[in-house]
Amino acid sequence: MLAALTRLRLLASHPRLYDSASTLPSSKMKRLLELLEDLQTEGHRALVFSQFTSHLALVREELDRAGFSSLCLDGSTPVGHR
Repeated sequence: MLAALTRLRLLASHPRLYDSASTLPSSKMKRLLELLEDLQTEGHRALVFSQFTSHLALVREELDRAGFSSLCLDGSTPVGHR
């Protein structure tokens, strides 16, 4: 049951988290980029959190593709760089 719930959470975040070959778009990613564009236009910055580091990797890909500058902090970041 817990594995099924985790799969559903992955699918809700981005289809590629469940199936790396998926070409389905992510409505959450689309909305995130819209919000970030609005914030950037208004001179603001943002923090983006996720429970899945694999999701953050997809977010970073999209941010790079959209021309946003970003920094990433997760458990693999060395203490000295945090």
